[in-house]
Amino acid sequence: MKISRTQPAQPVQSARPAFISQILIWSLLLIGIAGGSGVAVIWQRQLIVQAANRIKTLENNLAEVERRQTEITSELAAEQSLDTLLRRNAAFNLGLVPIREQQLVRVNISPERTLAIKRNAEPLAAVAP
Repeated sequence: MKISRTQPAQPVQSARPAFISQILIWSLLLIGIAGGSGVAVIWQRQLIVQAANRIKTLENNLAEVERRQTEITSELAAEQSLDTLLRRNAAFNLGLVPIREQQLVRVNISPERTLAIKRNAEPLAAVAP
């Protein structure tokens, strides 16, 4: 007769440690995803703030340019006034005189119509036999 040796019984492992490790892994994964999304939101907000600062700087530059343009326009208007021109004429001894009515040429036809006639005359001349 043969005596068989039975192997000692394996201790039954509990499913609890595996379940706890899965919960731990999933919770760490969830914390990592939440942290990553939080960093992404902060990064996007930082980009928005940087863009807003650039826009504000450009708007300030534009306002400065418009202000300077207004100043130059007013200076030009002041220099082109009749009093200023007469004063400059006398100061520099230019000997310029104001124009007389005989020197003026009045245009009775509108410039748009004259240009339209010139523009259309060339194609019509090419069609004529």
